Amino acid sequence: MTLWLPVLDYARSYVPVVSTLQRAIVRDGTPAACVEAADVSRGQIAALRYHGGFDLRPAQAGSAQCPWRITGVDPAAATLEPSAMDGWTLVTTARRPTDPRDSLRLYRAAP
Repeated sequence: MTLWLPVLDYARSYVPVVSTLQRAIVRDGTPAACVEAADVSRGQIAALRYHGGFDLRPAQAGSAQCPWRITGVDPAAATLEPSAMDGWTLVTTARRPTDPRDSLRLYRAAP
């Protein structure tokens, strides 16, 4: 049983989600000096700051203050209106291996 604990710990953590988001940002070449966050839980915010070192700021509907935006996937919990996502391009969706409902979307501000 103890042999499987590291694997189970990794699968239940946010490390795979944060790694996916970091790889997408690095692949794009635009530094992630700041990232807007909308509709993410406190646990997700903590994981993004701890594992990814992201400088998170609250997303605002009017203008983009950062080149990147991370949002939760649950449309029922959405606080931003769909029109607030105009001018953003979906880059990737990162899912937790053990909970497919717990996902984050990474958007890049359109040039």
